[in-house]
Parts: sequence; structure tokens; C-alpha cells
Amino acid sequence: MLGSQVRWDSRTATEVRRKTNERLGSGQNEKIELGALSTTYTGIDVLRSIADAFKEKCWIVILIQNWEHDLDQDPSFAYLADIETRLLVRQRQNYLLNYIRIVKMRFQDHSRGEHLLKIYPAPDSARSLEGVPASGRIGMERNEGGIFVMPSIHRHLSALGGVHAVIREDSDAPKHPGGIEVPIDGFEKIVPLGKLSDGKTISGFPKHCCTALVGHRGAMKSHVAYTTLINHLKTGRNNCGVMLSLRDDVRAAMNTLEQICMQQRVPHKCIRQWMHKSRLDIVYFAPGYLPPSEFMHRVVVSIEGMANRHQKAVRSDPVKDPDGRNILCVLNGIDHLAARHPLCFEEQMFVPAIISYMTKSLVTTLVIAADDDKTALDESGLLPMAELLIRFETIRNKDDEGRDIPQPVTRVISQRVPAGAPSGGIGYLFRDSTSGAAKFKTTLASAIASL
Repeated sequence: MLGSQVRWDSRTATEVRRKTNERLGSGQNEKIELGALSTTYTGIDVLRSIADAFKEKCWIVILIQNWEHDLDQDPSFAYLADIETRLLVRQRQNYLLNYIRIVKMRFQDHSRGEHLLKIYPAPDSARSLEGVPASGRIGMERNEGGIFVMPSIHRHLSALGGVHAVIREDSDAPKHPGGIEVPIDGFEKIVPLGKLSDGKTISGFPKHCCTALVGHRGAMKSHVAYTTLINHLKTGRNNCGVMLSLRDDVRAAMNTLEQICMQQRVPHKCIRQWMHKSRLDIVYFAPGYLPPSEFMHRVVVSIEGMANRHQKAVRSDPVKDPDGRNILCVLNGIDHLAARHPLCFEEQMFVPAIISYMTKSLVTTLVIAADDDKTALDESGLLPMAELLIRFETIRNKDDEGRDIPQPVTRVISQRVPAGAPSGGIGYLFRDSTSGAAKFKTTLASAIASL
């Protein structure tokens, strides 16, 4: 150990060289650490002497310097290094975040930009997770603590390929459109997706694409998405589901799904069974200064974890990486970003990056958002990214002809459809007064008559 705080001058340089040569000459195989380099060193001759001392020796030299000057300016010895990294501290909304940046790494490729760096303690092993079966396998709910580096949003976007993506002829990606069934009688009339070559008509939410459900609060947007998720899990043994919630925590989300199961005459215990079998995961993002990199990391881990746990069911060829073609992901609460996750809201590419990743992974995505703040919804980037856009509008008191409505009815408008699909339509949603299940009619008069 050659000092902890070294101020480099001619005398120090001579001493370092003498001690280094003594250690190397003794034949000892031991680690030499150079302490933090003060910015007051006098010349490059010190580094030259170190290089000479290690000449023709198999050694790795790590130089650590507390560099607090302009970050655009390299330390004077940087050009000698094969690898240069920087640890940075950024302040965002009075919240300090640590980042790591690889400036250069000679002879090998590396990630550009600044990436989030966090240190997490080991989780409390005494805490029981029986009530939340899937929580031990998702995101940052890990088995051990340590240093975590979470790639930036831009790194994720670059990994998707962009303009450099090549469509391979031998790809086994789905080549024909398909739909996720919405288990509400008549709803297929406003979400037609066209016909296949054999003349078969397909409808529903488009597979491997993003569908945006936007509109008034309390207009049954979440109910339609959750009902579709339950039906997806029920109708296919290989089907999987992931719920990303910015609104309800895990227990509240489980309770909501169980209530919908009972309305659909599905045993409510199926929710916990699906979670125990790793077919359903619920990820809750608690309010706070959660950086977009960490949010994106948890999304990627939840999707990749689900796909890899069901690799054989997802792909028949074990050589290829698994994808999310059988995964239905529900992302609820995008309109809560500004209030609950302000750092994510600041990142303009945040929502487009999540949707792009899902689409690239062949995941079918349902994104739910209220449109009370239309400016915030427009700025989120959700609307341009959605292949199918369905708007929900609540009719509370009177119909178009002035007649009283005994209970609220939701007007559902298929505002944008996927390219090549038939034009969408208009329908009306309401709750059955007995079971509470969603019902659908194509006209307002028939909906009111059914109340």
C-alpha cells in the first residue's frame, strides 16, 4: 500500500519508484494500490516511472483521482490509460443521483452515456413474502445486495436497433396479425382487425402492439383491461401476464382482479394460483423520485424474467432467445407520472421507450391513462405510439335527446386503428346492476333500456 493521500512531487516520485522496484524485485505476488491522486502533482514523470516499473510485468494499475474540475476536460494522465471511467453525482429536483460513465475502453466496445449507479442493501430475509408470491422475482426485489448499474433510457433505445435493425428472413416472429380477445359480448364490433388469407375474421386488441385506453376517470378503462388480462390467462396455459401499476399497490391490484374474477364467474383463487405458477406478476411503482433508468430497469426485468421462466412455452427453438409473444402487459396510471414520478415525467422519451421495448419484445401492451390533463397526456408520448387508440367518455345525466339516464353509461370510440384494419366504431359500456360485470351495446338507446 503506497500511501492513501499522495501529493506528487519529485521526492514522492523517487520514493514511489524505489518502493515499487523493491516489491517487484522481491518476487512477491501482491496487490499495489495507489491512493487518491491529488490534483497538485507536478509532472507526468511520476506516471512514466510507474509504467517503467511495471514494464514486462503482468500487472493492472488502477489510478483513482478526485477530479472536480470541468467534466469536459480530461485529467492530464487520461491519455495513458486504456480504460477511463468517471463516477458522477447529479442533482435533479433537490435529489442526488449517482452515475457512472465509460469515457473510453480501448480495443473493445462499451456503452456510451451516463448510467445510474445505486447501492442496495441485502433484503430482509426474515420478512415473509407468502402474501405476495411473485414479489421475490421481480425488479429490485432481489436475493442479495450490492452495486447495481441500470442502463440509461437512451441505451435501451439504442439496443432496440432503430434504423440499423435488420429484418431476417429466418425470423420466427409472427407474420400474420392476431388479436387478444376482449371477453365482453359485442365489444369486438368496435375493434375489428380484418381478415386472414383464409377468410377468417379477427378482432380484439392487436397482438404484439400497443393499445391505449384513454378517457374520463371512472369510465371503465381499467375494468376492460383487467377483464382482458384475466381472460388471456384463463384461455391459454402458455399465456402469461404482467401488470405494471403506478396507482394500486400489489395487494390492492390483487383484490381488484379477484373482484373481476367473481364477476366473470372465474374462481377468484386463480389470481394467487397464477402468481404462484409465475404466470402473473404484479409490479408496483411507489411514489418518489424514481429515476427513469431504474423504472425502465424494473420493466425490462419483469418482462425478461417472465419470458425466460417460460422459455419452452414461448419458443420451440432453445438456441434463440425467448421473447414475450405470449405475454399481455397492462400498464396502468401513465397520467400519474407527473405527480408520483416527476423524474420520469421529465424524460421526454420515457413512455415511448417503454412501448418500443414492449413492441420489440413482441409483448402485447394495454396502456391506461386518464385525459383530465390533456397537455400532460400529449407530452407523455403515449398517443403517437399506440397502434390502437380507444377513447372512453362518460355520459352521466342525460342522453343526446335529453332523456334521463338512471346510471352512468360510457361511450367507447375506436379513434385510431392499426394500419390496414377496418375503421373502428362506437359503442356503449355499462355495468350490470346485478353482477357488476361490464355489458356492451352498439346504441345508447339499447344501453339505457338494459339498465
